[in-house]
Amino acid sequence: MGGDNYLATQEQFEEIRKKILSYKVPVEASIVGCLWKNPDLYYSLDYVDLEHFSNNMWKVYFVIGKEMLKEGDKQFDDVSVALYLQKHPKLEKKYQEYGGYNTIEEMFTYINPINLDGYIQDFHKWWTMLQLLTMGFLDPDNFKKFIDLTSEEIYSYYTAKINDIFIHADTEVKSYNLCDGLTDLIKECDKGLLEGLPLHNSPILNTEIGGCRLGELTLLGANSGVGKTTTTIELLFPSIFKHDQQLVMIINEQDEKKIKREMICWIANNIYGGNFDKKRFRQGHFIQEEWDILNKSAKYLEEKKETRHITVIPLTQYKTSTVLKIINKYSAMGVKYFVLDTFKLSQDKKTADFWLEMQNDMVKLYDCIKPSANNVHLWCTVQLSKEAINKRYLNQYCMGMAKNIVDVASTVIMLRKMREDEKQGGSHTLEVKKPVGKSKIIISLKPETIYTLAFIVKNREGSTNEYQIVIDNNLALNKYEEVGVCRVPEDY
Repeated sequence: MGGDNYLATQEQFEEIRKKILSYKVPVEASIVGCLWKNPDLYYSLDYVDLEHFSNNMWKVYFVIGKEMLKEGDKQFDDVSVALYLQKHPKLEKKYQEYGGYNTIEEMFTYINPINLDGYIQDFHKWWTMLQLLTMGFLDPDNFKKFIDLTSEEIYSYYTAKINDIFIHADTEVKSYNLCDGLTDLIKECDKGLLEGLPLHNSPILNTEIGGCRLGELTLLGANSGVGKTTTTIELLFPSIFKHDQQLVMIINEQDEKKIKREMICWIANNIYGGNFDKKRFRQGHFIQEEWDILNKSAKYLEEKKETRHITVIPLTQYKTSTVLKIINKYSAMGVKYFVLDTFKLSQDKKTADFWLEMQNDMVKLYDCIKPSANNVHLWCTVQLSKEAINKRYLNQYCMGMAKNIVDVASTVIMLRKMREDEKQGGSHTLEVKKPVGKSKIIISLKPETIYTLAFIVKNREGSTNEYQIVIDNNLALNKYEEVGVCRVPEDY
């Protein structure tokens, strides 16, 4: 019965095989009936291997029709078939044994050639099922699940299984449900033992870049302390919940508890109008008012636990090969949105040309997520070069020697803090305008607020660095709001 089969006995193997054939043989009959009713369909026939037929009768009729067409017969009737078979006595013997023209004529009463494509898809599916059974990959439970699935869906199922195996063979990868265990996390924070730093609400940015599109890659670059991770959470997570999507966040510089704390803080301050400063997670000893809003926020998220909107996967070692396996696995399970925080040189690469390795790895990531592959969206955070700290105008060259990693990205956004001399009255004052309809109104900035500037460095859907977006991004409260736009002069 072939391979290390899941089935316990030969009888069970034969039982499943008979069930598969009970679906497959009628499909073979339907395909042959369509071809004999409309012989021209042989010319446009999707690939059907004669050896993939399970029933010899329909294999014989398939061959007769195909060979008659080669000899110029355009219509298969009782007389034309008889004339052809006079030259092929072995085929004629089988033809008569299988009921001759009466058998095929009977098929004409209940098949419709317009359905040929569907019959062919089913033909391939049931042949695949037989191969899975023979090789030991099909147990009775799987057979029941696969009856209503297409061959592509079955392929996706096994792809996910295999990717899962090799992820664990490569490194120890664990996934965490973002909406689980939140009450325990808050209690842990209350003890004061946690130390750590900690495209939603973005009408201007969305207008320019068109959001996160499937099959495309977005890069978010900034120097340390500007808030790459927090901004990613603020922009993406609320939209994932709102639009009932799923997202996998792969992290290599944080842990899953940090991501949970960020989201609890966002819910508390943006959904429930709180003023909870995330440093309180580190200090602990919550007052009652804090307990109330934190528990309320945790409940909000825990009610979404079963939908598993967001899965967080921390990597103990960053390897691009591991990230590719994770994307392949979860995309096969239907996930369309991925975050990689942060993209950097793989730890398994030992080379002086690190920039070339990073460029090659970014190409591999794009090849994995592009429309012709998994067709998912990947959002990557990246660290800008140290030299970028001194620049006012951010562009591709702020990536340093790794600047070519932007080549395969559809969108590249870079962030920096607005400097004090760029506010009103400073030596490099920026004129900030708020878009209102087709016009823009000049606005004043709050002197005490630390603003963030977003540079659209690359944008396949629109302009690049035509203007910069001014953002009030309070990293302590996880509150994010676009204030307006400005023009930052280029550095010369």
